[in-house]
Amino acid sequence: MFLPPVNAPDLHLAFTYKVYLRWHTHRLRPLPALAALTLAEAQEFAATAGIRILELSADERHLLALVSLAPTDSVSVCASKLKGALSKWLRRRMGLAEAENLLGRGYFACTAGHNVREDVTGYLDKQPAHHGYDRRILPPVFVKEWEPALAEESRLNPAHAMAVLQFHAVLAAANRHGVFGDESGPVLAEDWRRIQESERFKLLKVSFVPDHIHLALRAHPAVVPVELVARLMNAAQERMLRDFPEHLIQAGISRLWPNGAYLGSYGDITSKRVQGYMQRWEAGAEAGQVR
Repeated sequence: MFLPPVNAPDLHLAFTYKVYLRWHTHRLRPLPALAALTLAEAQEFAATAGIRILELSADERHLLALVSLAPTDSVSVCASKLKGALSKWLRRRMGLAEAENLLGRGYFACTAGHNVREDVTGYLDKQPAHHGYDRRILPPVFVKEWEPALAEESRLNPAHAMAVLQFHAVLAAANRHGVFGDESGPVLAEDWRRIQESERFKLLKVSFVPDHIHLALRAHPAVVPVELVARLMNAAQERMLRDFPEHLIQAGISRLWPNGAYLGSYGDITSKRVQGYMQRWEAGAEAGQVR
């Protein structure tokens, strides 16, 4: 039995991908020109970099922007492009003929969306009941959550940035055939956990029902979301072919996945955890550790 692999360029995602990006000036030097920046001006220079800015707040030392990205965009590339465009605008506004360090080297990034973390994890808990599987004697479902460890922070963040990038993904089997369950769910989840380090993500929670899977995960800023989704789909398909081919044969499917999935960013910019990250990041800037 052969199932074609999922190719990221061919994968169509329904998505919501919004990120708060925050910069500070070099060693928190006050720049009146930065405080004068308007949303319209920022949208104009961001558009040349292919970035859409939805909201903007700036003072003499900080800039906070809410941007809308595509699944083919990584946060790190977006931050680099936007910082370069902002630096160019500041030099022009300040009448500087030569390059000068106006912005700090680091940045803070946090995903946002229609839901916060508690909404997403609670929604995954409700999937068995929502689809009526909880009434069965042996429910064909699997739900598990893993707590993030402090030791994993270093691999989820670049050297000079702090990021909390969280996503909710939904992977549905082709034609919504029932192929997953309490037997394959734990195996697929562990396969995904084994590639966390190489793919630079952290699996936070999974919820398997027979015809689709919900995942909550956190990713490194360099990760391109559509490529990560394709990698997860291919890893699951390889395992299903190797260890659970009878489930695929019984379903009579010629492919496990359609060329589509859902990906939504989520987060809570006001949560105590995120506030702690921002305070640590800014404390580093005050001490000259984040340039």
